[in-house]
Amino acid sequence: SWYIQDDLLLNMRGYENTKFVIYDTSPLTDFSDYANVYGISFRQDEGSFMTAVYQSLMTNTNKIGAVASQDSPILNDFVTGWLAGVKYFNDNFDKNVEYRLAYLTDGTIAGNYETASVLYGSGYDIVYNIAGTYGLGAAQASQEAGGHERGIYMVGVDYDQYDVYSKSAHEVVGYRNVATSMQKKIQDSVVDALSRVIDGTAEMGNHRYSLSMGGVGLAYNERFYEVTPEEVVNELRAIEEKVVSGEIVVPSYFDFDSYDEFARFRDDASYRLNN
Repeated sequence: SWYIQDDLLLNMRGYENTKFVIYDTSPLTDFSDYANVYGISFRQDEGSFMTAVYQSLMTNTNKIGAVASQDSPILNDFVTGWLAGVKYFNDNFDKNVEYRLAYLTDGTIAGNYETASVLYGSGYDIVYNIAGTYGLGAAQASQEAGGHERGIYMVGVDYDQYDVYSKSAHEVVGYRNVATSMQKKIQDSVVDALSRVIDGTAEMGNHRYSLSMGGVGLAYNERFYEVTPEEVVNELRAIEEKVVSGEIVVPSYFDFDSYDEFARFRDDASYRLNN
């Protein structure tokens, strides 16, 4: 959508009386010079925070993992929230969860399969796939590692991957191991934005759709409730309410002053942003 955004802004002349809604923009995009543009970005950091909490509550091996498709700002926003979630859990629960992040060196389904296989093979029993449709590889890796019958799961990303995989015309190996997904709720966010624009209540500019706004969140679908114990659901919901209320403030990659500060947060398990 960044390419679409660039094309849109370069060709605005003559369309001043037309209002535009564009989704999945960069959180740093400034539309202040474009009074007729409503941008939607997402608090993937908040959704990923909840993902890490969920993984930490669910793990049987006390080891959770994440695979990110690349070392880039938007992907690292997912990563920042995920890291913050594990650190929050370890600070507030009587459990010290080991975590491991891996970036793909081969941005393909096969590359995702190989990377996820390494994590599962090393005892990381629930892996967050921050790699879109490359998750087909992670799903296969989770199945070969033993699948849900042995407590091996994955968490999808962007959309409800269990729902999509389960309805595929071709069987997706390991789809039943997708316990939930961290969704960017694009449809809900676009409907909200269009409604505001149409009824005249919209403040034009860039907007970050958060957990409290219903812009991101875990997929609470039938499969989630099948595999998730009630006590985990209750604990997860309680923490989610703290994020929604602002009691828990989730850090974003875009809060860091430099990449080096992010890297320290990523690589040093003891480092906290209030240190």
